[in-house]
Order: sequence, then C-alpha cells, then structure tokens
Amino acid sequence: MGIVKPTSLLNCTLHFKEANETKYWLVLLNKSNYISNDEFNRLENECEKIKAMLIKSLNQ
Repeated sequence: MGIVKPTSLLNCTLHFKEANETKYWLVLLNKSNYISNDEFNRLENECEKIKAMLIKSLNQ
C-alpha cells in the first residue's frame, strides 16, 4: 500500500459519502416508482463501481 496524502484521503472519503447518499436517493426514487427497477439496478451498479474505484485509488 502506498502513502496517501491527507487531501487525497479526505477527497476520497467525501466522494465515497456522496456515492452512498446517491444510492440512498436512488432507493427512495425506486420505492416511490419514480424510476424503474431496471434503471435502479443500472444506476446502483454504477455507484458500486465508483465506490470500488475510490477504494482502489486509496490502496495504490
């Protein structure tokens, strides 16, 4: 594992929280039938990919 600069760690942490909040809103939109299950699954998958990229960037 490499050394992570404090600003990089802070930025990744903030972006990770934003991805979690996005997922929360997607759940609400899906439960209210504002978006379809297919759209929800697609967007949720994108959020998970973003979170995985953030974690990977911290581990480099």
